[in-house]
Amino acid sequence: MKKRLIKIAHENETKQIKIHHHVIKGQTIEAILDYSIAKKIDLIIIGSQGLRGIEKLKALGSTSRKISELSKCPVMLVH
Repeated sequence: MKKRLIKIAHENETKQIKIHHHVIKGQTIEAILDYSIAKKIDLIIIGSQGLRGIEKLKALGSTSRKISELSKCPVMLVH
């Protein structure tokens, strides 16, 4: 997974946007939120894997939804 993230970051890096990727261990939601605070992250981009259409609105328990609700910084959900 780490090699794949490095490749994606390298392919999409521009002079105006600095891309960081990290693999962290722990309880998913807590780990992402704690990391974003510790590193003063400006934006979290996270996938809404497996959710489609109206299911996205109903997915109150999904990881991406919880992070978007609890994060101190903006969150971009992608699918």
